Amino acid sequence: GQEPGGGIIRGLANIYGRDHFDFSFLRSEAYINGDLWRINPDNLIIADGERVEVYRLTAYHDNQYIMADGAFGSSLSDEVELSFSSFDLAYTDILLGDSKFDFNGMIDGYVTLSALFREPRIGAEIFISDFAFNGEVLGNFELSSRWSNELQAFMVDGRIIGSENGEVNYPLIVNGSINAGDNGQNFDLDLELSDLTMSVWSRYLRGFASDFRGRARGSLHLGGPFSHPELTGNARLFDTFLHIPYLNVTYGFEHDVEFTENSFRFENLMLTDSLGNMASAGGSIYHESFSNFSLDLEIMPDQTIIFNTTSAHEELFYGTAFLSGIAYIHGPVNDVTMDILARTNRGTRVILPLNYTGEIRENHFIQFVEKTGDEEPNGFIPPDLPGYLTLNFDLEVTPEAEVQLMFDTRFGDIIRGRGAGDLRLEVSPEGAFNIYGDYIIQEGEYLFSLQNIINKRFRIEQGSNIRWTGDLNDADVDLRAAYRLRTTLYDLLAGELADPQAADAYRRRIPVETMLVLEQKLFNPSISFEIVVPGGDEQTREMIETVITTDEEMNRQVFSLLVLNRFMPATADQYNTALGYGVGSTSSELLSNQLSNWLSQISSEFDIGVNYRPGDAISSQELELALSTQFFDDRVMVDGNFGVAGNSTATGQQVQAANQIIGDVNIEVMLSPEGKFRVKAFNRSNTFDIINVNAPYTQGIGLFYRREFDSLWELFNRREDEQEDP
Repeated sequence: GQEPGGGIIRGLANIYGRDHFDFSFLRSEAYINGDLWRINPDNLIIADGERVEVYRLTAYHDNQYIMADGAFGSSLSDEVELSFSSFDLAYTDILLGDSKFDFNGMIDGYVTLSALFREPRIGAEIFISDFAFNGEVLGNFELSSRWSNELQAFMVDGRIIGSENGEVNYPLIVNGSINAGDNGQNFDLDLELSDLTMSVWSRYLRGFASDFRGRARGSLHLGGPFSHPELTGNARLFDTFLHIPYLNVTYGFEHDVEFTENSFRFENLMLTDSLGNMASAGGSIYHESFSNFSLDLEIMPDQTIIFNTTSAHEELFYGTAFLSGIAYIHGPVNDVTMDILARTNRGTRVILPLNYTGEIRENHFIQFVEKTGDEEPNGFIPPDLPGYLTLNFDLEVTPEAEVQLMFDTRFGDIIRGRGAGDLRLEVSPEGAFNIYGDYIIQEGEYLFSLQNIINKRFRIEQGSNIRWTGDLNDADVDLRAAYRLRTTLYDLLAGELADPQAADAYRRRIPVETMLVLEQKLFNPSISFEIVVPGGDEQTREMIETVITTDEEMNRQVFSLLVLNRFMPATADQYNTALGYGVGSTSSELLSNQLSNWLSQISSEFDIGVNYRPGDAISSQELELALSTQFFDDRVMVDGNFGVAGNSTATGQQVQAANQIIGDVNIEVMLSPEGKFRVKAFNRSNTFDIINVNAPYTQGIGLFYRREFDSLWELFNRREDEQEDP
């Protein structure tokens, strides 16, 4: 056998005179496109000066063959028929070279050549089964052609025959001519489109988009030379979809498109995202003879999905963004620039996975440690596209959007918040990511996790902020967050309580807040703590300050509150007793956390949790149910915990309490879709007062209005975008 690409040609010639000879191919073979083709030795070619006769000259490969039989001459009766059987159209790539188009299918039929030495007459009847253009099978292609001496061109009449739902259709009908000369106008074909699949053009957009599909109807004209074909006309695209891999979004549209010699143009096109939200678009897609495609697009989203990515995309930020604004997409498809100016809308959720993790220790409490690995700082893995992308993103973040900073994706250390800010995000073609601006948190939480065993939820105070000046991992932070629990002050203040009656009052579990204060650099912050008793009297606060006088003692008490859910006593006997009950309380919390996780997996519409605290020597057992949900299109938010407390300690001592019902609840209703007008109602547990007797709860209701302004004139004059706000 011969090596692929080579071959052996054998033949036998008999020469009878100057213009008279015969020739026959003996057993010959050659590789074409990697396939071994052979010539049937039963053939003969005879030339006598005026005619050339060909008898059964056949080349074949498997069940494919091409056969020539007949005579070349000056008489009309001198005719050669070139017949095809199951001939693969892909072999024409050898003739077309580096063409902008790919054709596939199996050819059956014949081509006739008459009077070739005088006035050639050429005709063809071709049937191409499973005809494919640019990799998309369109149907069976019927083609009739004849040579015009007058026009010196092949006259073409063809159609693609398809079927859908058992009915025959004709996606493409072709009429016109193909000139074989070099006059610069090889193509002169009229194309009628009827439900022609648009996925045939997907290859030209793959540097920017994928899965371009749909159908087209219209009339086009193909002109120009072989090297620079020109497609002009108008077509209507319908049921058309376009997927953008980098943003992981798919848009659909139905619109008229104008085809010019070097572009596709459209105006006032309405894009629809996967949820039915709309965005208007216009612009052009330019090309140079169906290569070197470039974009010049303007898109104006209106609460439209702009990106919908997950952590699996290995990007520096991911999530779902509903935005309103304007976007300019321009440049070659293999080096696209996206300039976006937008405002976030309801439903937006963006996660920034950071390159650091948090660890808890008693001495330094929280230490931010850089992850090990070979990943480049301030960079991300770009999408798997045959090109580059530059992103310039000016984003007005509104409280409708939720932003998460993910410290540890394995165990769930997360800062989650809603707030406002003007941020600029930049992604370079090399993958470098920069972010600029201030993000001011209005409400949020920090979910601290210790190896996914102990999870503590800190509530972030309004006004906390994070500032970026370029590097995502070089942010400045000014954040205050509170972890609220119910515990007794007796362990902490036992040594300060001389009056037994006063000591009994401090045995009751009350709300206590552990305040975490982060300042300076987010990944190397200045950390401090405070312990606050909400609603506590001045005497209680002074006693706590008397006991906790150093940073070391503050860290020790904070560590105890987070791990053991109680204060750390000063004496060894009290310490051992508290530690035993604390371990029991923590074990119960572990089981409660696991049960809460299971319950929350029932539905993504709500978070539900159970927390059981066993009683100890000084306080009774408690059972709480926590619930957080939003309904009525996220305009009603309920967040609270409800429960009951026992009336005796673990040692059997009776606990005096005005009310065994425990729990807080907040209900917030947005009266307007944008959330400017809201009603809020609450029920909150009161902390006891040693001197005065107070009610166990405080209730309240309020109406508030929020608006941002840069001047008093802007405050008292409604903007146009507020006219539509009910």
